[in-house]
Amino acid sequence: MSLLSWNCQGSGRSLSSTTTSHLARLITSTHAQVIFVSETKSAHITKSQLISRYSLHDAHVVPAAGQSGGLWLMWKDDVELTIVQDSHHLILVRGIYKASNLNFNLICMYGDPHHVHTTSIWQEVASFVMGNPSIPTIYGGSKQYHACE
Repeated sequence: MSLLSWNCQGSGRSLSSTTTSHLARLITSTHAQVIFVSETKSAHITKSQLISRYSLHDAHVVPAAGQSGGLWLMWKDDVELTIVQDSHHLILVRGIYKASNLNFNLICMYGDPHHVHTTSIWQEVASFVMGNPSIPTIYGGSKQYHACE
């Protein structure tokens, strides 16, 4: 299974921007089956637009709040993903890689750059992982910090 995780620092105003065109090339060249894009700074691009633009099986969107944040999780039909929880800073996912029937956890994170929510974010992640400790966990994104105290 291949995963692409990218902090795009703004997706542009439309899905025909240079940034989103670059993302299309990345998806094609890497053969990514799961794609996580953080800091899209977009509140208007929808799930159906992403699926259509990138020819993918499904997607999940956490819209930006103003010009801050924004998360896109997209995937091909090689995987089955179930969104367990999402917030401005993360998407927690249970997945199955169909080729090997492998169950996995996926953490897609754009950490709090101001460190206001650091502790609560890591508590959510810990609870998620410890809920199924025998399942492999994949992490993608930017933490903005290394660990909570």
